Amino acid sequence: MISLLSTLVRRWPLVLACGLVAFLIPMLISITAADSYRATTRLFVATTAKDVTSAYQGTLAAQARIPTYLVLATGPELMNRAAQQSGEDITGAELARTVTVSSAPGTVLIDVSATADSAQSAARRAQAVADELLGLVSEAEKPIDGAGGSIGLLILQPAAAGIEKIPAIDPLKVAIFTIAGLAVGVFLALVIPARFRLWPSRSRRPRSGQVSDDRPSNDALADNESGDHPDERAVGDTSTETDVMVNEAGKHEKVDGV
Repeated sequence: MISLLSTLVRRWPLVLACGLVAFLIPMLISITAADSYRATTRLFVATTAKDVTSAYQGTLAAQARIPTYLVLATGPELMNRAAQQSGEDITGAELARTVTVSSAPGTVLIDVSATADSAQSAARRAQAVADELLGLVSEAEKPIDGAGGSIGLLILQPAAAGIEKIPAIDPLKVAIFTIAGLAVGVFLALVIPARFRLWPSRSRRPRSGQVSDDRPSNDALADNESGDHPDERAVGDTSTETDVMVNEAGKHEKVDGV
């Protein structure tokens, strides 16, 4: 355990670099992406209750119907009709990828949301799906004997009133990418062999009190102790040779004089 921690401490730049790269990926995607909008139509599951008892029973019946309504709202047939009603050049499959239908637990509310590059386009898509769902539920809840239905849908909020701009930067996505990048960095730091150096090592200078490698040899120390420096001996030998040459030259001159 201690060796793993020491490895992470020694290779912390690698972990930090992986986390930084992962952090920049969603940021760059958000900066280069186009603006998008979300429009939401809110529907209310209504009943024909006239008193408290029947209202309570009607609420339970409405909550039991909601899962079925959610399935009907995302069906391919309804999406095809909604795509035609929206007036946009899209297919039912393309519309389904931009629409989300949900309901909060314990309520009788259904939210139909659609996203698009413009606010008007998002509103048309959400409203078209909501209108088609309202008509389909009215047909499905109609009694067989032709009498009026006891449950139906009402539009509480049209799509034009529920438009919002989607933030370009999603903090949750950025956090997920960053955590994943740090995890990858930790994995690489532990998997890469210890003999593999991620960056060149610096040359070490001798510390104070530490003997340097550039120490004089034993011969040099012996010469210093005897008092003869190598350079001085070289100079002495040169002067001796010069004196001999001068003496020989003098002898030749005397011979010529004789």
